[in-house]
Amino acid sequence: MRYLGVDVAKDTLEVADASGKQRRSFPNTGEGIEALLHRLVQDFCSEELHLVLEPTSTYHHPLVVALAAQQVPYTLINPAHTAAFARVQGKRAKTDRVDARLLASLGESQQPEPTQPPQEDQEELRATRRHLEWLEQELQRAHNRLEAARFSTWTPQAVLQSLERTIQQLEEEVWQVHEALETQQQARPDWTVQMKLLTSIPGVGKKTALLVLSELPPVTSCASAKSWVAFCGLNPEPRDSGKAHHSRLSRMGTARVRAGLYLPAVSALRCNPLVKALGDRLKARGKIGRVRVVAAMHKLLR
Repeated sequence: MRYLGVDVAKDTLEVADASGKQRRSFPNTGEGIEALLHRLVQDFCSEELHLVLEPTSTYHHPLVVALAAQQVPYTLINPAHTAAFARVQGKRAKTDRVDARLLASLGESQQPEPTQPPQEDQEELRATRRHLEWLEQELQRAHNRLEAARFSTWTPQAVLQSLERTIQQLEEEVWQVHEALETQQQARPDWTVQMKLLTSIPGVGKKTALLVLSELPPVTSCASAKSWVAFCGLNPEPRDSGKAHHSRLSRMGTARVRAGLYLPAVSALRCNPLVKALGDRLKARGKIGRVRVVAAMHKLLR
């Protein structure tokens, strides 16, 4: 197996092997990705390839789609793992070329499992849900801005009218994107079934169910419930050294899901009998409220 590292930037794709002898740069465009795949065939036609790259906002999406279409194995590495590997290797410089070689070395050393090809329907649902989340945040900011502006005696009427128009437009956008999200979710019968199952859990509403459905890997691709817990960084991280014995939250997963599970966990501690019983047991053992909420998040997710 030949491992190649790909450092993904907005404008470029830096490709290198662990030795640095095979190194090329391509533009991060459709033509550049096509040239990259063509070059891989020419240079490594008789070798089995495995590409290693870090997710970079949305700039890695076209490359991942092209690799999946050509059935080229690749692994998306958590940037925290790359940073830890760089410290172990004693790397001091950080450039695109160095990072590409580092990713290739990480692949040779760790031999990571290939990442599953992206599911187009879930990716579109995730993008729509995140856009709705952003719109709702902007709408709340606009309401706060209008409230503060009205409180001031020096705010011109033109500013107030502008803010009111902005709020009206944002409300219309929120409604339209919400309708698009409903359409996407209902287009898949299996998602409808999963939504009913998720919302049947006391403490889990429709918003939380959509978060789980769009942000987490499908249940069928996970070996156990622990996979979901680790993906969200809700797994405990034991710290045993000498006479010190304690554990802390890993936080090595997606913070978006952890944040989205906080309020459902608080609600579940009141209305979900199983979670409430867990919270009562922890309270009897002297655990503080924050620990009980995290435990409730963990149990809800499992």
